Amino acid sequence: MTDCAVEYQRRLDRAIEFIRNNIDRPISLDEIAQAACFSKFHFHRLFTAMMNETPGAYVTRKKLERAAIRLVYANVSVSTLADDYGYSSVAAFSKAFHQWFGCRPTALKAIRRRIEGVDGRLQSRYGKSLRPEELLARVEDGEGIAAGWTDLRRRVSTRQIEG
Repeated sequence: MTDCAVEYQRRLDRAIEFIRNNIDRPISLDEIAQAACFSKFHFHRLFTAMMNETPGAYVTRKKLERAAIRLVYANVSVSTLADDYGYSSVAAFSKAFHQWFGCRPTALKAIRRRIEGVDGRLQSRYGKSLRPEELLARVEDGEGIAAGWTDLRRRVSTRQIEG
């Protein structure tokens, strides 16, 4: 890899870190490009080439992924999530969610009701009890999110969430 490519990758990593740290608020292309020290036009072109999706699509996807995790592992209403992630209405949020996951947010939220165990704990597939706070802590620090997300995506794609 050339020095230029290494520098570009480092800057894009900085942009992704910026998005991750600010995902709970509205983020503009200008802010992300500034965090990566690129013009917004150059940043958009590089980001799209390296990530195979536009910065806007990436931010939207990350917000929907975070919302999906909160739906399953936290007692959060769909209207709260729509508001938290900048959607103008619950209908707009539900439409975007359905386009990405192939199901409505309420169907995904039903997973929580089915896996709740005794004493307000969630039972994992292997019988280990976890409190929702433990699961959310793992999501927030970024560890375990890939495995959890893969399992969640598999369940949605195979429609295992339907009653």
